[in-house]
Amino acid sequence: MSDKPLKAYAVTERSEAMTVIVFASSGIAARRLGANEHDTEFECIESCRRAPWADQYQSTGKIPSQAWIDNGYSQTCDYCETVIYGDTTEDEDGKPQAPIFEGVHAYCGPGCKEARQQDIAQRKASGEAFKTKVQTERPYLTFTLFRADYPWIYNSAEFSFEGAKYGGGVTEKEGGKLEWHVNAEDKPAWDRLTAEQEAA
Repeated sequence: MSDKPLKAYAVTERSEAMTVIVFASSGIAARRLGANEHDTEFECIESCRRAPWADQYQSTGKIPSQAWIDNGYSQTCDYCETVIYGDTTEDEDGKPQAPIFEGVHAYCGPGCKEARQQDIAQRKASGEAFKTKVQTERPYLTFTLFRADYPWIYNSAEFSFEGAKYGGGVTEKEGGKLEWHVNAEDKPAWDRLTAEQEAA
């Protein structure tokens, strides 16, 4: 393993000209890491160049959106996916507006920032309601994992129960309907448990 300090490299792939920043001890290592980040082959990398401006972010690996813009790169709005090239974008009426850069997030304007925040709040509320719903409906289960918050699009959870070897899961379908499922080997134990609970 090399003791050389890691430096920032801008690695651009050929097909869509997308660029990522990787931190490596050499250009060859950076090219290899960049290919992995792009999920492509080493030979499909268009360019791999030193990016000294990004060296300062090596400890976290997170490049602020404003830093990308300041160094000649574009960013994509986190809400509407409009490409942001500089300090001005246009709103829906074609009027100029200032993009918003917050940490690694970029928004083409205040409307998109607010809309994304509302979406996140709605997802969180939906997730909390789902958790309450499944725990209330089947309090005899031990829920081991919830996927019911931003950025998950759909609410789901995994659970275990008495006599289960693998456990099961529940997914919230359209209209709020819950779909429960268990591993085939656990089906007899599941059927006994649910029958006992219904009879209680």
